[in-house]
Amino acid sequence: MRLFRATLWPFSFLLGSILLFRHFLFSVGIFNSKKASVPSFVIGNLKVGGTGKTPFAIWLIEKLDASKTGFVSRGYGRKTKGFQLVNSDSKVSEIGDEPAVVRNHFNSLLGAVSENRLNGIFHLKQAFPQILQVVLDDAFQHRKLNPDFSILLTTYNDLFVNDYLFPVGGLRDLKKRASAANAIVVTKCPDSISEEEQQNIKEQLQLSAHQIIAFTAIEYEEPIAAFDDMKPWNRNLRSVCFAGLANPIPFFMEGRNRSLATIEMALNDHHEYTPQDVARIRKEWINFGQENTVLLTTEKDVVKCTNIKEFEDLPLYFLRMKIKFIAGETALLKAVKEVKK
Repeated sequence: MRLFRATLWPFSFLLGSILLFRHFLFSVGIFNSKKASVPSFVIGNLKVGGTGKTPFAIWLIEKLDASKTGFVSRGYGRKTKGFQLVNSDSKVSEIGDEPAVVRNHFNSLLGAVSENRLNGIFHLKQAFPQILQVVLDDAFQHRKLNPDFSILLTTYNDLFVNDYLFPVGGLRDLKKRASAANAIVVTKCPDSISEEEQQNIKEQLQLSAHQIIAFTAIEYEEPIAAFDDMKPWNRNLRSVCFAGLANPIPFFMEGRNRSLATIEMALNDHHEYTPQDVARIRKEWINFGQENTVLLTTEKDVVKCTNIKEFEDLPLYFLRMKIKFIAGETALLKAVKEVKK
C-alpha cells in the first residue's frame, strides 16, 4: 500500500501545480472574480464530499429569512445544462439530489441551479426581485464569484489540515485556500467535545485573527415515511439501511440506534437508482424477514427513490439530518448579519 501511494505523489504534485497557477491567475486579475448584484454567502469545503454542506445551507437560509433569500447550486448529477429554476415539481434529474433536499425543507424555495454561479444569481434575481441575498452550496472553488462571506466546512474526524491532495488524499484544493474563508465550521463533532479539544483543533487549523470558528454536531429527526398511508416508525423492527453518500458511516450508526437489527448497503455518492437496485434491496428485505423489516435511507437518497415505481409497495422510511451548534453560532450569525447591512 505504501509503495502504491508513493506512485500517486506525482499526480498530486501535478494537481497542486495546476491549482496554484489557477489561483495565481485570479489573484493578479488575469482571470476576473466579480461580486454578485446581491450579497452572496458561499458554503464549501476543500475535500471531496461528506462535510455536511446541504444541511448547513438549509440552516443558513432559515437564519437569513427564506422568503428573501435565494439559493443557487451547481446541481451535481442533473441531466440538464445551464440555468434552471428549482420548482416544487422539478425532477431530481433536472436539478440534482441536493437542491431537491433543500427545496423540500421550504414551502417555496427561491432557488436555481447553474454551473455559472454569477449567471445563476443574475437570472434568479430577475425571477424573484424580492431576493436580498443568496446562499450558494459547494461554491468555494468557483473563483469567478467573489463572495461577500464564505464558510468553509471540515469534519471533526477528518480535518483538511491532516489530508493531502487527490489522488494521494481526498483534497480537491490547496490547504492554503482556507485563509480565504471568513468562517471555518468543524462539522460532525461528538456532542461531548470538550473546550480543550476545541482549542486544540483551533491550533491545528491555524486560523487568522479575523476568522470565526464554530463546532457543530449531527442531529437526526425521527424517521419519516416516504409514502402516504404508512405506519409511524417502530424501533422494534429490523432495517435494511442503504445510502449513496461519500461517508455513510454516521447514517448507518443512527440506523443501528433506531432499529432492532440492520443490514447495511453502501452505494456510491449521488447514486442514481435503477429498478435493478430496487430488486436487490427488495431481496435483502425479504431475506431479512419482510414481516418485521423496513427500509431506511437518507433524505438525499429518498428524493430519487420516490420517483421509482418499484419502491412504491415497499415500507420505505428516511432520516432527515440537521446541524446542531456546539459552539460559535452567535459569533457566526453576528458576522453574517453584518454582511447583510
